[in-house]
Amino acid sequence: MIADPALRLVEHPWVVVDVETTGGRPDGEDRITEFAAVLVEGHRVVGEFSTLVHPGRPKGTSWECPRCRIFAERS
Repeated sequence: MIADPALRLVEHPWVVVDVETTGGRPDGEDRITEFAAVLVEGHRVVGEFSTLVHPGRPKGTSWECPRCRIFAERS
């Protein structure tokens, strides 16, 4: 049992965030390709958001994102 009620997530709204990238290189070469967030209150999902993001670079052989093709065609 949690002694401090402020630490009980079920009693507070919170957000789950997911970020997809072209890779995990810390040197600045990789970019964000997708962002998503889910708002949770209690035990229920009450809001969702997601979007694809143009990574600002052509995809390489190690990065495949068929859904991102629409962004490449618009650039």
